Parts: sequence; structure tokens; C-alpha cells
Amino acid sequence: METPETTSCAADDGLDEITRETTSEAEGVSEGQQEICRYYRFTFSVVIVGGLCVAGTVGNALALAVLRPFKETSKGSSGRAATALILSALAVMDALVLVSLLLVKSLPSLFYFSHVGEGYLAISPYLWQWGWPLNDLFHAYSTWITVLVAVQRCVAVTFPHRAKS
Repeated sequence: METPETTSCAADDGLDEITRETTSEAEGVSEGQQEICRYYRFTFSVVIVGGLCVAGTVGNALALAVLRPFKETSKGSSGRAATALILSALAVMDALVLVSLLLVKSLPSLFYFSHVGEGYLAISPYLWQWGWPLNDLFHAYSTWITVLVAVQRCVAVTFPHRAKS
């Protein structure tokens, strides 16, 4: 059986942190346990997830910057242009996944922990309603674009002379 401390921290994914904070006293969670959960949420949601989202978005922007000239100079070679186009689409989808995750996971936790951004917390339920489904959609697109890259590379390696024509 899980302890209330484990249940309140592990079950919380940022969806309704304010509600969980006010109802945790009724569940028998002490003030010290609530403070540990707040720091856990901050460390995981803001520092780790937020940092990875920012670093990943910067990486995807760099990938787009590198792929753009490559895509423009390889007009004569359809294989190179196709690869650059697919990888650019993958970078865009991955960036959208990371930005939407930042909006629905990291920012609400940051504002909740720092007690600023009450306006953002007021619109947070709407972001949850639309943000997570969009995040899932972008993630699914990213997955299928990765499959497309794998198939395209498999065809290019298996049939190198037929793939170019």
C-alpha cells in the first residue's frame, strides 16, 4: 500500500495542483510532506522537463538552420531534397511537441511554485483541455515522420540505384 506522501507526489502531474494542495490536508498529508511534494514538482516539472524542452527546441532550431541551405542546394538531387524535407518536418514537429509540453507542464508548475502568474493559472484549465491533445497529436506526427525517415533510408540503402530514379 502506498503512503499518502508517495500518492500525493507521484499522482500529481500538474493537472490540478491547486485542488490537490487544498484537498491533501483531508487525506492526512502533513505540512512537511506537502512541502516535499512542492519541491519535487518544481524540480521535475520546471528544472528537468523545462530545461529539456528549452534545450530540445534550441536543438531543433539549429537543425532547421543546418537543413535549410542543404535543402536549397540539393534541388537537382531528389533524394537529398526529400531527406532534408523530411528531417525538417521532423524538427518542426519535435519543436511543437516541446513547446506544447512547456506550456502545459512546466509553466503552470513554475507559476504555482513562485506564486506569480495568476492569470496564467486562470487559463491553465483551457490549456490542459487543448494543450495535451495537441501535444499528443504532435507526438504522433513526430513518430510517423520518424517511421517515414526509416523507410526512406531503408529504400535508399537497399535499392540505391532505383531509389534515385
